[in-house]
Amino acid sequence: MRQTNKLAIFIIVSLLSATLISSCSDASIKSIPLSSAYPAATRSYISSYYLPYDFSFTEEERYAGLPLVTATSPDGMANLQLLGEQDDIQSARILIYLPIDAEYDFANQQYTYFDLLLNSIFGDDASMGEWLVNATNSIAERSNTSLIGGAIASTPYSTDAGDLAVNMYVRLDEDENGFIMALVLGDWLDDIGYDPTHSVWEP
Repeated sequence: MRQTNKLAIFIIVSLLSATLISSCSDASIKSIPLSSAYPAATRSYISSYYLPYDFSFTEEERYAGLPLVTATSPDGMANLQLLGEQDDIQSARILIYLPIDAEYDFANQQYTYFDLLLNSIFGDDASMGEWLVNATNSIAERSNTSLIGGAIASTPYSTDAGDLAVNMYVRLDEDENGFIMALVLGDWLDDIGYDPTHSVWEP
């Protein structure tokens, strides 16, 4: 793997001060819906973390038979996606695009968007920040080929309602100019994509 490819991912890792102690794997995790674990994590509540960062929210659409609301950062390079009814969120994810030549300040801002989603659900649980470091570090060690196809690091987060899947997804874009990265809470690793030329996210 080219050093420049690794560098962009390690920029994110270097922003964090946590120790690499949490476990992660590529095993498929059967996940409960997000709202089953955290009923207070409504669409409005999660969205409130991103409004101060001037994310632009769309009207509700339909995806896989469920309501979907998305919100995009001012530069178009981050996208929040909330799947489910207002008070019954099935899965939530934040997608970012990180160019290989990203500068520290830009990478820091992109990481903030990951942090917002974790904080909106898990509050001050430091173990989730530690998991994010471990997951990102694990993916950064993958081969170039695996990153072209997409790499996943997953862990089950134990709650009273059952295990909630927490996933980090990273894929090198087709031109190898940057990384599409996603933090996904719940089972929703489908249709993760970004067109950097037109700033268009999937789905």
